[in-house]
Amino acid sequence: MREQPPAITDEVGSGAAWRAVTNSSYALVEFALPIAVALVVTPVVVEGLGPSAFGVLSLVAVTLGLFGLLDLGIGGAAMRAVAQHVEQGDLDSAARVLGTVVTTLLCIGLVGAAVIAMVTPFLVSQLLSIPTELQSDARIAFYVSAIGFPVVLIVGAFASVPKAVQRFDLSTRVAVVFSTVGPLATVALVVSGQGLPAIATASLAINVVAGIVYYRLSRRLLGGRRFRMGIDTALLRGLARFGGWFIVASLGVTILYQVDKLLLGSLLSVAAVTYYVVPGSLANRIQGAVGAATQIVFPVSSALFVRGRQGGLVRLYRDGTRLTFLLAAALGVPMAVFAEPFLRYWLSPEFAERSSVVMIMLVGTYMLLGLTGVAWGLGFGSGRAKVNALFAMGMGALDIGLLLVLVGPYGITGAALAYLLSAAIGVPALISYIERNVVGLSGHEFLVQWARVLPAVVLQVVGALLLRVVAVSLVPTIVAMTATAVALPVLYLLLRLATPGDRALLDQFIGRLRRRHPSRWR
Repeated sequence: MREQPPAITDEVGSGAAWRAVTNSSYALVEFALPIAVALVVTPVVVEGLGPSAFGVLSLVAVTLGLFGLLDLGIGGAAMRAVAQHVEQGDLDSAARVLGTVVTTLLCIGLVGAAVIAMVTPFLVSQLLSIPTELQSDARIAFYVSAIGFPVVLIVGAFASVPKAVQRFDLSTRVAVVFSTVGPLATVALVVSGQGLPAIATASLAINVVAGIVYYRLSRRLLGGRRFRMGIDTALLRGLARFGGWFIVASLGVTILYQVDKLLLGSLLSVAAVTYYVVPGSLANRIQGAVGAATQIVFPVSSALFVRGRQGGLVRLYRDGTRLTFLLAAALGVPMAVFAEPFLRYWLSPEFAERSSVVMIMLVGTYMLLGLTGVAWGLGFGSGRAKVNALFAMGMGALDIGLLLVLVGPYGITGAALAYLLSAAIGVPALISYIERNVVGLSGHEFLVQWARVLPAVVLQVVGALLLRVVAVSLVPTIVAMTATAVALPVLYLLLRLATPGDRALLDQFIGRLRRRHPSRWR
């Protein structure tokens, strides 16, 4: 008999809350391991390639992100459709959705690859400030990335299936493996004297393997169903109607996450991109961890709306809002407080001088963006992708406008400030709107949930500032940052700020650990 995934909303109250907590633990793994890998990899790669070549490598990734908009939002719409079909027990329809999506993305990917190849000479020679001696390697890297573009789209389609059926344990394991293998392969190539073309080729090969793994995993999770290649036009029209706003939302997100780097590469230099991207990639792990922890909101809220469970939505919103603030602060405060000594000992005093203020601002930005995770998921889960799209476009447009004003006089610091200001204006507005119009609350309930955690965050900040005195080399700095991160949930419990539901989840978590590893609790 084929495996039947459990209904998403079984035991909505405790079940969904438990999944949120376990998903947060998987998010922490996704956060911690790449950070550990980056601690080893980044100094080697930056020194081996040089700031300019590293900046080119970053801009290749940015370009792929921009062209990812060509998926027309179909991938995000497909995840919602798969989640709803699985909730209803209709795995055949879920497989049919995936077959149509993969075929469509393959066609789009081939078109996108051709476009990337055509614009590469313009990007390398005219738009981006790439030194002449790097332009040949940069062209090859862009061409190889063009070949890999359809692969990236298809990998994304298959990777959405574990999330749609809420098997975040499996998606985390696969993501951790490939997010580790990629950087280690880059280090090996740099150490052996290889450059941008070899790194781009290795990335392509790793994505192909990832696609195979996610394909096999998707088949297993959908009960062994085959994904027939072909386009169901009626199904595609339905996805496109919802996906139309997904593409607008994706455009806004892409502007927020990618265009600033492209503009810096054009207005300043590719070396400036390196001094912006390296601290930004660390700060972005905060939003990545919170985003991974709140991925459950999209499929769960879709299922709750199908079943009309408004009470479950309210619980999901309140608990998610409070706990995502706890997670974002736990990760963000130590990264901001220890930004300067961390960059100094990890890379160099020069790097710290140029990038520490940028890192502090970007940490604040990604903390704010991470806090939209619950509202963002509810917007898509309720079918109101238009709301997310308009807010994302508004924040993206504001960011670009501020960047063009500030980057001239203030360089990369101005770019980081523009990003922070756009998030500070847009994030509360988005959360308040979703709270009022989707969840049916006051529009400021999120502030109440944040305020519940705030006393513990204040003490965490004070403790972090006191621990700055031990940041005399890299290892003590990392230890102090880790202690500061762990301190926040401990303070949250000791100060009795946790709700009875939070404590019940903690007891459940400890109980499951005891049952899974009884020898460690004797």
